[in-house]
Amino acid sequence: DYDISRIEQIKRIRINERQRMKEYISSESCLMQFITTELDDPDPKDCKICSNCNKDYFRYRENLYGKW
Repeated sequence: DYDISRIEQIKRIRINERQRMKEYISSESCLMQFITTELDDPDPKDCKICSNCNKDYFRYRENLYGKW
C-alpha cells in the first residue's frame, strides 16, 4: 500500500518547485540572487553578470568568449 499523505506532501513540494522555476524564468532581478535566496544564502547579492544584471548580456558574452 502507498502512504497517501507522503505522496500528497511530495506532490505539493514538486508543485511549489515548478512555481519557483516559473518565477525564476520570468524574473527581472538578478538570477544569481534569486538562486542564492532560494538556497537560504544569508547575504544574497546581485552578480552583475547574468542576463538580467547585464541587459546587454549577449554582447557581453561575445566580448568575453568571441562569437558563438
